[in-house]
Amino acid sequence: MTLTDMEHSNRKKKTKREEFLDAMDEIIPWSYWVEIIRSYAIRTFMHIDFNEQQVPDATTLLRFPHMREKNRIGEKIFADVNSRLDEAGLIMHGGTVVDAGLIAAPKSTKNKIGKRDSEMHQTKKGNEWYFGMKVHAGADAGSGYVYSLTGTSANMHDVSETSNTNMKR
Repeated sequence: MTLTDMEHSNRKKKTKREEFLDAMDEIIPWSYWVEIIRSYAIRTFMHIDFNEQQVPDATTLLRFPHMREKNRIGEKIFADVNSRLDEAGLIMHGGTVVDAGLIAAPKSTKNKIGKRDSEMHQTKKGNEWYFGMKVHAGADAGSGYVYSLTGTSANMHDVSETSNTNMKR
């Protein structure tokens, strides 16, 4: 036990943050999620003990988001959360609400290739023009729990995503 561990254990009251993290540890199936990730080599820098191991270099850490996207790990964990909420009876099946939010992208063409991102488009909201994309969230009308997320160019109408198979259960 380190000096910090001893000092920390002698405190009388837990902070709200500690209470929240303790509750998360009870609810979240960390070992199952680690198994989802393990085959993609992230395990090599999880649960680092600074007394015995060195911190991975920045390049190693920065590869993880790209690997996570490529292998759709976020989608797998998101699906697991939805499944667990549904099994626990926390998702009511009272219909679907689809809502969209705009995500801004740089309008400038002053980049390496001298072009805008081809997947981004402009759209008008109110009296203002925006350039970027939209994220559409499918939520249960009864509980408000989000069970589906899709991204489209900004010029896609919100209604177009209601028929998307990802928005159906």
